[in-house]
Amino acid sequence: MNLSRKGQLAFKELVDNYLDRVVADTKGFPEKIYPVRHKDVGKKPVLVSHLVGSGQPVTPKKGIRVSVLLNRNRAGESYQQIAEDYGLTEIEVEEAIRYMEAA
Repeated sequence: MNLSRKGQLAFKELVDNYLDRVVADTKGFPEKIYPVRHKDVGKKPVLVSHLVGSGQPVTPKKGIRVSVLLNRNRAGESYQQIAEDYGLTEIEVEEAIRYMEAA
């Protein structure tokens, strides 16, 4: 963050990391949000949108509620078993579950 001579804060780099996590509709309203769980802003394991899953966190590619993945894992199923059932990768399942556990 830099303070210019005119007193303006310059934090473009910080903001740019997060702006691509919000997708707007044609009117400019937020339609999809990819929340950040931790410092790794490059990953988007979870999508929140009023258009998919009634606004509940879902997997971006398949629209599966992350709470379903979490509940199955807590019931003893492995990431591999869950991933195979839903056509996801184990990494997608693990990151989505980690998001829910941290939320």
